[in-house]
Amino acid sequence: MNITEDLIQYYLPYFNRKEDLEKAFIFKASIFDQKKNFAFIKSAVEEHSRFSIQCNQEATGVIYTDKYEIYFAILPTGDFVYYTINNKTNRKGNYCRVMKLESIYNHLIKLGVLDENISFEAILSDNVIELFSMEQPLNSGLTFEEDDWSNISLDSSMVVDQEFFVINGGAEIILNTEETEKRIGYIYFRIYNSNLLNKNQLLDAADAASGDEVWLMSIFTKLFKEEIEGWNPKILMLNTISIKPNHRNKGYGKAAIKELIQLCEILEIDYIILKPSSIEEVDYSEEHKVKRKKNIERLASFYDQLTFDSYILEDEEPVMVLEVNDADFIQ
Repeated sequence: MNITEDLIQYYLPYFNRKEDLEKAFIFKASIFDQKKNFAFIKSAVEEHSRFSIQCNQEATGVIYTDKYEIYFAILPTGDFVYYTINNKTNRKGNYCRVMKLESIYNHLIKLGVLDENISFEAILSDNVIELFSMEQPLNSGLTFEEDDWSNISLDSSMVVDQEFFVINGGAEIILNTEETEKRIGYIYFRIYNSNLLNKNQLLDAADAASGDEVWLMSIFTKLFKEEIEGWNPKILMLNTISIKPNHRNKGYGKAAIKELIQLCEILEIDYIILKPSSIEEVDYSEEHKVKRKKNIERLASFYDQLTFDSYILEDEEPVMVLEVNDADFIQ
């Protein structure tokens, strides 16, 4: 998506700084799209409160309450943003970028628009419920125990392997809220620089780590032979991403990968590569093969949403590759 000056000026009133707006355009953090967010706001305000709403167009509107005028917009990413004007002081404030639909519910309660005794499900009118994907159950990942505002960050560290000239890296996945920081998972990766290592040295360095890595590096060097020989790219091999069970299915894994991609941009990494399932397994039963195939398809679909490309060589399982400079989360 091109961030044009017109687009910036259109959404800039909802942000304290231009830098905050430009950062918001980078992510696609919401698990719901524009129409779902907008339909929820209309339903919540019009049908379940004494307040009124004026909709300028599909992406913007104003909610009128006794204390505030709440000017809101739906970003192209699907995220909900707003600012308030105090009716008594005429002061503008409360700039906010919300990550998920249930957070809109919490913010409208905080601003006095909704009665907290009215359940989230009760506010979703039939036309809103129809907008939900049938594969996303209504209560899946929708909880209100977290603080209203939250985001994901990575606490990363890297160590140089002097023997093989690669970087061993890891990061704890941090859930930041208004009150706390929770460590909810971790990521492990290795960075290879083909400007320092030829093909055989890349394979040797990967083999020293694990059978998984040498298999993945072997496939990658076959697929991207011309790129490796032509302009010596830097490669981040993503080995592990894990989210604690009680924090899964809430979009945190996807947010963590996006943070990792930003790190790759800073480090001038050219490719992120990974395998969508473990390679070194000893269970060869038919039941396990079926289960493994489904798991690979599920993980491949997850990374496909993050604009990874899937590559399959004959008689091999797929590998996922993201060309970092071409990463685009705006649909």
